[in-house]
Amino acid sequence: MNIGWLYEQFQYLCKKQIDLELMSYRRMQVDRLMGRFLTVQELYQTAVYTLNARATLTPEEEAARLDELQKAIDPKLPADLARLNLGLLILELGGVSYVDLLTRAKSMEAAAAAGGEEVSVDAAVKELRALPLADLQALALGALTAPEDQARVKSLCEPVPGIPEVTQRASVARLLADRVGATTAQELARQRPSPAR
Repeated sequence: MNIGWLYEQFQYLCKKQIDLELMSYRRMQVDRLMGRFLTVQELYQTAVYTLNARATLTPEEEAARLDELQKAIDPKLPADLARLNLGLLILELGGVSYVDLLTRAKSMEAAAAAGGEEVSVDAAVKELRALPLADLQALALGALTAPEDQARVKSLCEPVPGIPEVTQRASVARLLADRVGATTAQELARQRPSPAR
């Protein structure tokens, strides 16, 4: 038996499962950016700023990224596809913390305009992910009515070898907080009984 081949197949399976899990997470981050920046122009300006702010890119890498940005705003592309591509480029260039910073800034602006206090998305996610996965799934399915959101919740809650439950809970909690808002998500979490310790 070729052990090297068997090991390669195992590595391929692990990489594929990790990539599939990260696809959902990347899409959630891009959706957050699209909720923050509603037009192609806003996303493009943010992407250009993000590219200019990167200090470690070589001139060749910067030129390649600029070329990607130009292709992403091709007028022949549908606007939604252009926004998705730009959101993914911003995520790749800036990372998750940068996306959090951009989307949190929007939430704080909205709270300031409404005259209320802003609930941190991270705080809401922390409370939600403390719930058992079954309770969190029921909560999310009750709060999110869009078919694509319901399908994503069910997908995130399915057992996947190598993916710990805590990761699944965090993904569902983040989706819920992003969709209904941090304040509503925190209220939903507090309506549920605390998990047994």
